[in-house]
Amino acid sequence: MKEKYLSEIIEKEWDMFTSVNAINKNAPCLNNKREFTIVRLSQWMVYDEDILKSYLDDIDGFTSEGRNIVAEKYAWMMETTEPKHFSTIRHLLRPVSEEKQQLIEAILLINKYWYSHITRELPNTIKYSREVGSLQDKIDNTSVETYMRGEFNTYSEKTLRKILKYYLLKSKEGVNIPFEIIKNQVVMEMR
Repeated sequence: MKEKYLSEIIEKEWDMFTSVNAINKNAPCLNNKREFTIVRLSQWMVYDEDILKSYLDDIDGFTSEGRNIVAEKYAWMMETTEPKHFSTIRHLLRPVSEEKQQLIEAILLINKYWYSHITRELPNTIKYSREVGSLQDKIDNTSVETYMRGEFNTYSEKTLRKILKYYLLKSKEGVNIPFEIIKNQVVMEMR
C-alpha cells in the first residue's frame, strides 16, 4: 500500500507542479520528471502509510476546491523570499490557524536540531544543499526552513499532528529524518 500512496503523491504533485512552472522557472527539476521524482520521493519515503494517506487526503481536498497545493506552497515561501510580492497575494491563500502555526514551529524546531547535527557531524553531506534557516533566504535560494514552512502551511492540522508525532517517535529512536531523506536521494541519484 505504501508504494501505491507514494506513486499517487508523486503523480499528483507532478501534475500540480507542471501547471505552475512559470512561477518556478528556476527550479532544478523543472521539465525533468526524473529529478522531480527523486527529490519528492526521497522526502515522502521516510514517512509511514498513515501520514502518506493523510497527505493524499489533503491533496484531494485542495483539488476538489480547485486549488493547487504546490502553487500555494511556493506562494507561502515568498513570505520571506519576496515579501513585497507576497503581500499582494496573501489574501488568496488559506489562513493559517494558530494550531497549525504551533504544529509547524514544533516540527521545524526538531528539523533544525537534526540539520544542526548533520552540519556539525557530516558537513560535506549538505555542502551543496539549501541553507538551513530562513535568515539566509534569497530570492534564488530558499532555505530548508522556508521551504518546509511553505509546504507545511498547505497541510491539514491532521497531517501535521501525525508528522509531529512521527518526528517525536523517530527522534526518540535516534533517527535523523533529514539525513534519511539525503540518503534516499543519493541512492536514487546513483541509479
